[in-house]
Amino acid sequence: MKNFNITVIKPNLPFKIAHQNVTFPSVRMFLSPKYHYQIDYDVYLEDYSINLQRDFVWTEFQKQQFILSILKGINIPQVAAVIYSPDDETDVYKIVDGKQRFSALFDFVANKFPIPCEDELFYFDELPEEVRNFLLRFEFQGQAAYSYPTKKISDAGLIQWFRLLNFAGTEQEKEHIELLKSKLQ
Repeated sequence: MKNFNITVIKPNLPFKIAHQNVTFPSVRMFLSPKYHYQIDYDVYLEDYSINLQRDFVWTEFQKQQFILSILKGINIPQVAAVIYSPDDETDVYKIVDGKQRFSALFDFVANKFPIPCEDELFYFDELPEEVRNFLLRFEFQGQAAYSYPTKKISDAGLIQWFRLLNFAGTEQEKEHIELLKSKLQ
């Protein structure tokens, strides 16, 4: 008789993912000095002298589509972060998965690019108050692990988690995406 051992296939990370479905602070909370939240987009790996994350690669069009997806109520994929507390007041969110999404939203709120609507372009500050407030209240959902000065998550552990999140799937072929797009025209 066969015996399926689930523990063999579960990820064996050298740390515990504390929350599988955490709600991250809203954009407004990240921007408020009251909360002492910071975002680390690069996650520098001291042991290897490299950043965990790639550079910012989304085009303006991709960023616009992401903001429009939020406004349309489309489900946004989960993000992942290590929450590091270097002191009693500050929480640094080290983004393991979701850098492009976080940065697109924060860049839009900072008026770095506009979004299209009915043949016009609108920067964040030009949007109606209720739309601005909706975006400022937006909260990413995802996974979180905690790291502390006395118990840090190792760089090797961060790489393992990153690989689990980013290399498990197969990237869509451009031809297939273009075929699907052509069916909409």
